[in-house]
Amino acid sequence: KYRLPLPDFGKGSFTSRVLREDGFLPKSTHPVSSYKFGRMLFNTEKPERIIVKNSKMLPMLIRAAGLIQLILGVMVWAGKIEVLTLIHILIGSILTIALLMLVYQAYRAKVSQGFVILAVVWALLLPVWGLAQDKIFPASFLWIAQILHVLCGLGAIGIAEMLGARMRKMTA
Repeated sequence: KYRLPLPDFGKGSFTSRVLREDGFLPKSTHPVSSYKFGRMLFNTEKPERIIVKNSKMLPMLIRAAGLIQLILGVMVWAGKIEVLTLIHILIGSILTIALLMLVYQAYRAKVSQGFVILAVVWALLLPVWGLAQDKIFPASFLWIAQILHVLCGLGAIGIAEMLGARMRKMTA
């Protein structure tokens, strides 16, 4: 038998609805023995549905962040506005975190490990390249670093699209 040390808050409270009169939990509502109770607390959907939802939602977030990044990048490149640079870095961090979340979901969906490793390395090196691009090339060749940074960002968006497509294919 399972005895919970919960206080009784009177008629209509959680404890009065769940506990039996003798103070024990009914077997069907005990978290260890009840699958339904666990689904109520944590998630009501099967893992396959969550992966399919994330395979559509996360690439959409990465697409939107990537579009904003391109617009901000052009504005920073043309105007040299420091405030936009900080916003560009913040949204780039969001893009990187979303890509890493998508990579984790792809790993759970059993997408090929080589592609998952490539995506992890790409996601981790993208912000490193973005923050170090001013220091790698001399000022006269900075445009090369900036073009490579744009191509790396577009590559991240492409990787997210491919991961999402492979996840949907694996769970279909």
